[in-house]
Amino acid sequence: MAQTVFDVLLERAVDQHGLVTTDDARELGVDPTQLRLLAARGKLERTGRGVYRVTALPVDDLLPYAEAVAWAHGPAAISHESALAMRGLGDFNPSRLDLTIAPNYFPRRPIPRTLRLWRDALPEEDIELVDGVRAARVYAALCQVLAAGSDPYQVRRAISEAFRQGHVTANEADRLRHAVDRAARRA
Repeated sequence: MAQTVFDVLLERAVDQHGLVTTDDARELGVDPTQLRLLAARGKLERTGRGVYRVTALPVDDLLPYAEAVAWAHGPAAISHESALAMRGLGDFNPSRLDLTIAPNYFPRRPIPRTLRLWRDALPEEDIELVDGVRAARVYAALCQVLAAGSDPYQVRRAISEAFRQGHVTANEADRLRHAVDRAARRA
C-alpha cells in the first residue's frame, strides 16, 4: 500500500511534537507547496513561516519550544531560562522563549514576539536533544543565566535541583554557586 504525502509528513511530525517544516518536506521528497494545500484542507495548521503542525496529533508541553527551534530554520537551540524551564529546573517562567542562534546566522523572517533571540557561538557539545528539541545543556544554560543577570535566588535553586537530578556534577555545582556569590557581591 502506497503512502500518501500526508502519511509521510505525519511520520516525521510524530517525532517532532507534531511539527513539519518546508525543510522536512524537501528532505522527504515532498513539494513544500503540498504543506499549504494540506493546511487549506485542515490537516495542517500553519504556526509560522515554513512551519506547520499536524492538527490530528495532540499538543504537548514541549510544542512551543519545538516551534521556536523550527522557526529558526537553522542552527538554533533553546537556551537561558527557557532551557531550564523546559526541564522544570528552578522556578523560571520567562515571558518569551530564549533561543540562541549562531552570531553569523540572520533569519530572513520576522522574529515572533514570543521569542527572545540571543546570538552566541554555542558549541555543539553544549547542546543536547530534550525529547527531540535542541536545547542548551543544563550546565551551559546555568552559565547563560548567570551571565544574563537572572535572579540569584532562582539560579541557586536551579543549581541545587540540577545537581540533585544529575544534570551537573558536584564540581560544576560548586563552580556555579561561587559564580552566583561573586555576582551577588558585585550587585
